[in-house]
Amino acid sequence: MEASNELLVSFPEAGVQAPLSHRLKKLCQMSLGPAIFLLFFAISFSSVVGQNWIIKLTCTTIFGYNETICNQLGTANATEEIHEIERTVQPYVTQILMTVSLAGGIGPSLTGIFFGAWSDKFGRRPLLLTAFGGFFVSSVMSTFISYLSTVCLVSPWVVVLTTIPTSLVGGFCSILGGTFCYIADTATEKQRPFQLAIVGAFISLGMFLGSLTSAYAIDVLSMTAIFGIHSALMFTALLYITLFVAESLDSERLQTTSKLRGLFKWSLVKDMSNTLLQRRPGYDRMIVWICIAVLCVCIFAVEGPSTIFFLYVREQFHWTASDYATYNAISTLVGALGSTLAIIILQKCLKFSPVSIILIGLGTNLLNHVVKTFATESWHLYLAITISAASGAAFPTCRSLIATVVPSEEIGKVYSVSTALEFIAPIGSAPLYTYVYNATLDTFAGAFNGITVFLYLISYILFAILFGLETYDPSIINRPAMH
Repeated sequence: MEASNELLVSFPEAGVQAPLSHRLKKLCQMSLGPAIFLLFFAISFSSVVGQNWIIKLTCTTIFGYNETICNQLGTANATEEIHEIERTVQPYVTQILMTVSLAGGIGPSLTGIFFGAWSDKFGRRPLLLTAFGGFFVSSVMSTFISYLSTVCLVSPWVVVLTTIPTSLVGGFCSILGGTFCYIADTATEKQRPFQLAIVGAFISLGMFLGSLTSAYAIDVLSMTAIFGIHSALMFTALLYITLFVAESLDSERLQTTSKLRGLFKWSLVKDMSNTLLQRRPGYDRMIVWICIAVLCVCIFAVEGPSTIFFLYVREQFHWTASDYATYNAISTLVGALGSTLAIIILQKCLKFSPVSIILIGLGTNLLNHVVKTFATESWHLYLAITISAASGAAFPTCRSLIATVVPSEEIGKVYSVSTALEFIAPIGSAPLYTYVYNATLDTFAGAFNGITVFLYLISYILFAILFGLETYDPSIINRPAMH
């Protein structure tokens, strides 16, 4: 028998040998985790400090209060006079945060569509390098502006400029879309749910440790030092991608024409759109669109409050930045552990269908925000975290469900479009939540959570329809995949 030219390595669990290239692909896929971890650690580490910094810049530069007074905003021993100043400053700060959110959402959602389609032809690695590079440049800009604010008056609106580099390269849209496509390229159908869960675990771990660390760093380090650490972490992530992450697509599939010239071609987007709109067997197209719609609605519900929730807890519960960072860390940890256990118990042990798991996740998230809407004590927010411990299981299960009904050669395209739509969806969320928060600040500060309750209710109803179809005919979803 003629020997193969390809080296073989042993897979003990399978009792067979597999080509070395397959093993290398698996290692490449797993190697994305540390870079993703560093990214979300860096962002969580500096996000609370960043919002606190914007509040102080607004207080000194826009409203003209002296630095001594502005440094007391959000502290544990703030007087009633300081709280009154904060109530004056907050509506203006919400406008800045809303603008930052819009600038950081519109650009990436538009460029991310092109980058996702472009990566199908030119590779995932260039996409990831470009996206991580954009985040690194933005972090360096934040560090420089932070230092500048210590030597002269700086307008808080300058912070908007830091969104430009990430917007030009697709931001999170490019990174998450590229990561999902990377997994689709390298993982088998059975491995995909597990690999998506691993990505979620790295994200959650990064956010948890970043928030936990920032709770202590806020009281010890200057804002410039914190942003400097952020920049160093982003550089490390970029260096890691450069040195250790290989291309996931076969070289035969990659085009050798100009990468820049092939970027903004409408034909790339048209091809991806056709993939979503084409007819599919049974209810497959409806299932894909319901999954994408629910992911978009949930992202809208998550991103909207993110710009004002810190302001809300400062006003409603007089939390400090350290209090909020601790809350974020606990919320992330409970969510990560709860979601992992939920998937293991519900899917592996109790054999619940994907639709049932998603319904449980959406239902607990719905209850979470009902509690937040009417919260009057700090412990109510921690109760809400406990109620929604399993809620995070809905999102990887939803993405896995898409992979179940879509042929393997189309999964990358569907994930790219889905990710782009998820970033387009929340564009209007910041203005909506900001308007409601400012309008109800003096009467019912938690009213904005009611919007989130309504959105999760819509998502729950959509999957309840799928659950009804599945109950009527289990083969609609739980059938052998035609990949």
